Amino acid sequence: MKILYWLRKNKLNASNEAAIYCRITVNGIRSNDFSTNVFTKPESWDCKKQRIKDDMKQSTLQAIRQKLSAIHLDLEMKDIPVTADLIKNIYTKKETLICKYTMNELFSEYIEAHKKKRAPGTIKNYNVRYNLLVDFLEAERKSNITAELFNVNYAKQYFNWLCKKESHNYSVRAVEICRSVLQYAFENDKIKLNPLAALKLKKNAPKKIVWLTPEEIKLMEDQIFASGSLQKTADLFLFQCYTGLDYGDLMSVKLSDVQMFQGDKYIIKHRLKSGEESIIPYTEKIDKLWKKYEYKLPHFENQTYNRFLKEVALILEVNKLLTTHIGRKTFTMNKLNHDGYSMEATSKMAGHSSVKTTETHYAKVNLSLIKMETIRLNAFK
Repeated sequence: MKILYWLRKNKLNASNEAAIYCRITVNGIRSNDFSTNVFTKPESWDCKKQRIKDDMKQSTLQAIRQKLSAIHLDLEMKDIPVTADLIKNIYTKKETLICKYTMNELFSEYIEAHKKKRAPGTIKNYNVRYNLLVDFLEAERKSNITAELFNVNYAKQYFNWLCKKESHNYSVRAVEICRSVLQYAFENDKIKLNPLAALKLKKNAPKKIVWLTPEEIKLMEDQIFASGSLQKTADLFLFQCYTGLDYGDLMSVKLSDVQMFQGDKYIIKHRLKSGEESIIPYTEKIDKLWKKYEYKLPHFENQTYNRFLKEVALILEVNKLLTTHIGRKTFTMNKLNHDGYSMEATSKMAGHSSVKTTETHYAKVNLSLIKMETIRLNAFK
């Protein structure tokens, strides 16, 4: 950092004195000059020596230099990128920096604030992303970076760092969560602006949806498994295919979620993940399967459930990687492509936040749907 004082001779006050201005330069880049509010006659100013003949005024200039140096040192000690404008704005009180909150502190607070609003699985994902951010900042020696300075450039560095170990879309999501953390901080008056508000990272095209056809579901329904654990696993998966419930909602669904409307039963349940309401027709298949377990479905940890599902697929000779997500996708895809439900109705059954979500991820028209539409239209000819 360099500090230069200069006399503005072209503008004198009533006492024929000119103001002394200050210029800060950091790494060759300077800020806009600002007035020190110190005035002197032109003949009393020595530009080369940077001195005024008045000792009291010279002491004021020295005090300003010391304050600017202290700000510079404080920024470096806090591992904050130093610019001439930042130093000037802190000195002139245009910046309320230094921000009290580091990026890590705000992320921790964000997780704590959402524990009662989000499903346990979502909070677990937040914690994983938090640990990744901590690792990145430690690797870059920026552990104490303040939230307001975690700007687009830092976010892109973080994204590139993530892409070396994670998929493209996973990395995009991790950065998006950082943007949400900063938006939370902004909305709660912890920072003056969200430095990632304008950041846009494009995800790759979604992978082809894996789901079970009605014929494959029938194959699972007819199979009797020798292992009790695998039979329970298959039944849980079928329950997901009938209801579209994800793992968290599957493990928490209760008989009290079943309600009557105009003589028909529906499972009406708010999704743990998003809070969106699902309205699912209560069919005979659902009731028969639920009744088998006295309306208390078996419970498996998610990891165990997914492991058992792979064994179920091997026994059925279904060449698809079954996971808990596939049951939900099977429900949605079959409602659209085989049962003839509209996009709007399917979206509500699945508990999507908008019809656009259903269109984007599930509206894959196939031969079955075209045939069904052809039959329906021919009936009116």
